Amino acid sequence: MENIAAFDWSRYEFKSVLVKGCNTAIIPPWALMAITARLIPQAKSIRFGNEHDNVVVFRRSGRTKGLDL
Repeated sequence: MENIAAFDWSRYEFKSVLVKGCNTAIIPPWALMAITARLIPQAKSIRFGNEHDNVVVFRRSGRTKGLDL
């Protein structure tokens, strides 16, 4: 959690983000939720999966920023 809190999330402002795992490590669900919570105020959209098979978990409507959609 310290790495997530210390990370500069502003680099993803108004960008589409793909969160993908790897075959060798299992990412716990709480880590994906923590990452998503940090990305929502910044990102234009958030997807989980890979380049060819992914699921949209968040998509900003319009040009607003933050949680006040």
